[in-house]
Amino acid sequence: MSLNLATGSFSSGAHPTTHEVRRLAREMARQLAAGASLDLRFVDGLYYRKDVATGDDELLPAFELLATCSRASLKYYPNWSGRSGDPVGRLIKFGVDQRATGDLGPLDEGVGENLIEYERTEGAVLGVLGSGGELPTGWGASTDGTTIEVTDAGSERGWRHVELEIVASGAASPIIYFAGAAEIAAATGNERTLSVTARAVGSVIANFSGIQLRQDERTASAFVSPNTKAVEAVTTELARYGHPVTLSGGGTVAYVRPAAQLTFSGAGTQRIRLSMPQLETGLVATSPMIKEFGETGTATRAADVISRLTISRASRKSNAGEWDFKSGGVYGHHIEFAPGVAALTGKGLLVDPATTNWIRNPLGVGAAAGSPGTLPTHWLTQLSGGVSVDVVGSGKSAGARYVDLRVHGAVTPGVATIYLESSSSVPALQNEIWTMATGLQVVGGTAANINYVNLGQVERSDAGVALAVNNSASFMPDHQHRRWVQTVTMSNGSTAYVQPRIDIRTGTGDVDITVRIFLPQLEKKSYATSPAMPLDGVIGATTRAADKITLTGDVWLTGGRGTLFAEGVVPQAVASSADPDRAGTLAFLRPNTSRGIVVGLDRFEDEAEFSLRAEDYTTNSATRPLGDLSVGDRIALALAWDGDTWSASATGATQVVGSVLSGDEFPDQDLQLGWGWPGGGSPNDANLSSYLRRVSFWDYRLSNAALEDLAA
Repeated sequence: MSLNLATGSFSSGAHPTTHEVRRLAREMARQLAAGASLDLRFVDGLYYRKDVATGDDELLPAFELLATCSRASLKYYPNWSGRSGDPVGRLIKFGVDQRATGDLGPLDEGVGENLIEYERTEGAVLGVLGSGGELPTGWGASTDGTTIEVTDAGSERGWRHVELEIVASGAASPIIYFAGAAEIAAATGNERTLSVTARAVGSVIANFSGIQLRQDERTASAFVSPNTKAVEAVTTELARYGHPVTLSGGGTVAYVRPAAQLTFSGAGTQRIRLSMPQLETGLVATSPMIKEFGETGTATRAADVISRLTISRASRKSNAGEWDFKSGGVYGHHIEFAPGVAALTGKGLLVDPATTNWIRNPLGVGAAAGSPGTLPTHWLTQLSGGVSVDVVGSGKSAGARYVDLRVHGAVTPGVATIYLESSSSVPALQNEIWTMATGLQVVGGTAANINYVNLGQVERSDAGVALAVNNSASFMPDHQHRRWVQTVTMSNGSTAYVQPRIDIRTGTGDVDITVRIFLPQLEKKSYATSPAMPLDGVIGATTRAADKITLTGDVWLTGGRGTLFAEGVVPQAVASSADPDRAGTLAFLRPNTSRGIVVGLDRFEDEAEFSLRAEDYTTNSATRPLGDLSVGDRIALALAWDGDTWSASATGATQVVGSVLSGDEFPDQDLQLGWGWPGGGSPNDANLSSYLRRVSFWDYRLSNAALEDLAA
């Protein structure tokens, strides 16, 4: 028995066994991939492109290598999320025109300059300061009564460091300055970001509180303001800390002096390593800019100019914990990607629309353990039935910031309500659709006498009066890291605000359970997207830009005929036909704004959609119901065309065939991955809002049988 690729049929008339079907299906997949001029397998990490112009084949180990890079300088890759206090990996050096990439994907950045002239930590002399020891050239110190000894100067995982032993006889805040008092010119209104890599050596003593980054503002003759960041804990893990500041201190600012303040609450000895300080223009910490040995002046970085592949997203984003977007689905390790970096995950390429998380403090800033302790800023509780709530602690687990709350007491039926926002902070109106999503996990105690948990969105008037309480279906968290979702249409004509909350409802008797809340989000959408989180320590609504990923078709696409195949994960349903993201595009071959070839989903109508829009704006299109497919299921769509006919297949749907309208032409085009839609009436930038598993293109028309096999 063999397989005919042209017809997609078996040569033997005998009915094949299940094993033979699977073996032959694998054989067919290999043959099809071998004939493709583009095969992007995001889940498998295999990316193939054929250069039609030269006939060369390229088997690429990473999706991002489909791009080429032009950059007129060296560049360093820190393997850092960009979030203050997060760990760094090995610092990797890339040469001119080499694209910087590592564990977190490629890092494409603009021009930059490190305003600290002595970032390399050279010139340090071992010994006690004032008794022969010397800090690196250009650095200084204010000991605040402590003894500071330089104990080492070297390199760790590519990060050049100076190691200090600080002996405090009591509470103290010694300061390490990275530049002179009148060295770095500045002015009121300048935006500057300081970043420093640090770690504790040996154990962290109880009286060492941590590191506080500073940007001291000075006039031409006097100190104005320290711009001191809140204390951040330092562990034995190498991490990078960032401190963005808009200079605004009182007088006419002439200089800024970057520094690290090391805070002790009492007596003790602590060793700490400081590496590669950087001060740059703007409010975002970028990759370290480092001079070569012997160079003088400040270090600079040229811009990355990326051709063929464009990833346009002006904000950070996460991998959504490889969540399946089902309410109650498991949320895995939370990873964040820098702006302009594609979110490649184990489930595929995550393509998200733009959104705003209206919960101002999803990271739980301000929480303090105690009985009852201090709730995070802007969080509130409302208790009944004898129940109490204590803050047990806060931190980071599996990459996600969390707050642990203990619900306990001898209760009659009651409820512990945790409001994640104030009653008048999130503006909302009647008929608007809002979706709340939050992570919940039981981390202590038992569920005894806990009836259930639900999410809620309270509609409130201008005066803060509750007009409607919209509760989700009841559920019960368990010991797994899960994320829950509630979508609500505002119903009251006087609604002015919406207030998100979590209800933990009790029965009668003793209750004692500790619930972890992580990454809560409230967005004005009819479905949940991946968490949009602020930088550590920042409080305020957070906006994430849409993913716009485009691959230029000049080397692998011939035009006039072809087959476009896309495989993804079914996104969530949407509640409105007017939702701008409802199309759920998987792949779009597009020569300009209004024309092209697209395969996608409409999750309002629950249809697979196919469209070939020609140069003269005539449209060949079809839809097919998705049948029994639901959120998280695999969906595959295939569309083939030539000058005469076209055919389309989708998972679980009946194949559609048609004739190409007379005179239709489909020229060479770019490939948009997971976004875009043709035509003026339909959404033009409709993101998939889910995972894209595979996209392939053949520069010839596959048979109808082959399309069916691909879709199935």
